[in-house]
Amino acid sequence: MDLEKPPLDLDEYPSPYLVGILDDYLTGKCRYLGLQTSRGCPFNCAYCVWNIQWAFEGLPKIRYFSLDRVIEELKYIKRKTKGKVGIEIYDATFNENRNRLRNLCQAIKDNKIDLKFGVRLRADLLNDEQIEMLKSMGVWIVRVGIESIGDSLKIVNRIQSQTKMDTNLMNLRKKGIYISGNIMIGLPEQTKEEVTRTIEYVKKLNINVFTVNVYDPPSGTDLYNDPAHHGLIEFRVTEDGRKFFETSFLNRKELIELARKGNMELNSVPNELLKIYKRLVTFS
Repeated sequence: MDLEKPPLDLDEYPSPYLVGILDDYLTGKCRYLGLQTSRGCPFNCAYCVWNIQWAFEGLPKIRYFSLDRVIEELKYIKRKTKGKVGIEIYDATFNENRNRLRNLCQAIKDNKIDLKFGVRLRADLLNDEQIEMLKSMGVWIVRVGIESIGDSLKIVNRIQSQTKMDTNLMNLRKKGIYISGNIMIGLPEQTKEEVTRTIEYVKKLNINVFTVNVYDPPSGTDLYNDPAHHGLIEFRVTEDGRKFFETSFLNRKELIELARKGNMELNSVPNELLKIYKRLVTFS
């Protein structure tokens, strides 16, 4: 029996905000909310779950909520929370569609929605106009994936310009926008030398905070479905079926140690500030 496919038009799905089921939370001590203005991603990174929707479910690579729907939700949130809330926009790549980003930023300004936003984006796709728009929209933090510096990214279909990334991250900092970055360890054919080179590269970027993750492909991704083809070796399977991997270049112990060392090196200043803060709080 064929199952009925879900609606493609995202506006057909009821908003959890506009239907009122979150009102008690919004009018309480709410300080942080999540929101999507789109679903999917136009890129083909083999390690990413966003590919599953179009590759295996036959859905378009990316779909959007209408701007009217997004603005209505934001106005509702602002009214209910009296504007005392931060919103994390969970779109996979917030800046992949320049025209839509321009129109959304303008609509937020026109409707005087003065909220603080966090967004996920591709730093190499930014330009000066987008950075100005993000600042005027109320974006205070951006989350970017550096992932790795080397040939391993090409193997997983991730092509990015390091030169553009350098320039755009510097310009974000000049605008006072906080930057949270990410590195992945455990990609196919990623060597210890590549990981070390990536960490040294990130140090020079002077990003506010960085996370070094051991990458284990989520179920449904190309790397999960055919790990041997990509040089991944199954390390362990948990009782609930989740799989952990190592590579032909780095065993599991080495992956974990590189991630631990990278996190300590890249976040040494924030870690020291956190220790000082804890001492002050304890003293007071």
